[in-house]
Amino acid sequence: MVPKDLTLEKQPQAILPPEAEIQAKPAITATQVNLKIVTSDLKIQKTIQKNNRLIGVIHVAAEETLGHYADWLSIATQTIRNLNRLPFGRAITIGQAIKIPLPETGSKDFEEQRYEFHQEILEDFFDSYFVASTQVYDIKSGDTLWFLCVNQLEIPLWLLEKYNPAINLARLKPGQQLTYPLVSPNEIHGDKNGEIHGL
Repeated sequence: MVPKDLTLEKQPQAILPPEAEIQAKPAITATQVNLKIVTSDLKIQKTIQKNNRLIGVIHVAAEETLGHYADWLSIATQTIRNLNRLPFGRAITIGQAIKIPLPETGSKDFEEQRYEFHQEILEDFFDSYFVASTQVYDIKSGDTLWFLCVNQLEIPLWLLEKYNPAINLARLKPGQQLTYPLVSPNEIHGDKNGEIHGL
């Protein structure tokens, strides 16, 4: 079913130029999304010197916790909390800037472990599911990112991010449109490669 706001053929009085019709379409299609590799920017955003120690600044990505950062750096989680003045129990949010203490060897090992973590999540998901098609969801007042992914769209946050790279998902606004994938279990179609079908 085509959303009412896109049924231009039923509104002959509203004659739109070609460029307006193009703007009305989703900004990204499934064929433009590389599902097999991690596309998020997982690099250290910048480094600073503090008390003769090298500090890196990262932006929190989907599925990450302070515990992951601590494991990848072989330090206590509280060390990161202290550095960022985060009280015990306060959760971190997608896109939040976090300072991490870097070893003398630099950021390479941290970045590699971070990338491997996200690549494993991706591969595990597509061992079980494939993307059949995409649809557009209009953000409504009261929608939250957690509610959308868990209850409404039933997809992981990192997958929603792949289809909406230009949208700040941490600051959704009513009226925004999100492109989201419809996923199906691989075993139903005998597919084990995480390929896109039905497009």
